[in-house]
Formats: sequence, structure tokens, C-alpha cells
Amino acid sequence: MTTKMTTKWTHKVFKQARNTRGEWFAFLPAATFDTIQTADEYARAFAREQGEHGVVGARIVVTSRQSGRVLAEYPSDAFIAKG
Repeated sequence: MTTKMTTKWTHKVFKQARNTRGEWFAFLPAATFDTIQTADEYARAFAREQGEHGVVGARIVVTSRQSGRVLAEYPSDAFIAKG
């Protein structure tokens, strides 16, 4: 997935996964956006892409720049083909 990063961002999307000790860690931001709508659309597509490629146990997170609060979270497992 490719996207254009913005310097005047209000929301960021990043991937979280567990390390070998079972602790959550965050990757560097995958992308930044100036609206929650575009960040959310990207996060859903990113989670779908991860799941379709067999990435198990990851979650794609959208946070607010101002508060740092998690606004949305999408598990890659939801998009892994069953069967």
C-alpha cells in the first residue's frame, strides 16, 4: 500500500504486533492524515491487506495527534480467509 504522508496531520495509522515475549509493540506510523475519515479508510484497507497476506495477530490502530487517544482499531485476523 502506498499513501501520501501529510506534515499537517491530525491522525496517524500504525501497526501493532506482539514481540517474542508476548508484549505489544508499535511499528513506525504507516501513514498520517488530516481527517479521521481518510485515516479510518486507510486503516481498514491496511488491516484487510495484512489479513489477506496471512499476517496473524496484528492490529491496525488510528490515533489522534492532539490527545493520543485510540480512535479505531482493526485486527488483521478479521480478514484472514477461513477454510
